[in-house]
Amino acid sequence: MPIRQGGRPSRLNPLHVLAAAVASAAVVGVLAYNFVQARDKNVATAEAWKIDGPPCPSLTKAEFDAKGYKAPKSFDYDDIKIARKAGNASCQDLKRGGGTGLFHDQACQFTGPAALVVTTKKGEFAYVPEPGQPVTVVVHDGAPKCVLGGNYKLTDE
Repeated sequence: MPIRQGGRPSRLNPLHVLAAAVASAAVVGVLAYNFVQARDKNVATAEAWKIDGPPCPSLTKAEFDAKGYKAPKSFDYDDIKIARKAGNASCQDLKRGGGTGLFHDQACQFTGPAALVVTTKKGEFAYVPEPGQPVTVVVHDGAPKCVLGGNYKLTDE
């Protein structure tokens, strides 16, 4: 900024101020647009993964083992170990609050696990849905909730 005689700054050029304001408004507009697009995508994803089925039949891990159930197909997802007897799985992080929250839960859908063990920081949780029955598991703060039903289907792609 030019300095006038006497040590005082000169006046700001109004065109420079206007240009800075327009540029700032454009940046804010782009950020707001991107935020809305991301929020709408998160809401649509949460809605697509929302399953309101009855709870999966559950057992303690000791009962599961005593009855001879097996879940040999396992994988880790976001610090959660998931084991199943059969079928396929698809997992997705979901923003809480129907897709608008700051934090997320982990969700997995299964085509028909027959036997399922979910291990989180809160323990081991065992479920025994009927063979071929799709299920959805959502883990919220380390506690899984398993419901009968799901949208995940294998495709021939």
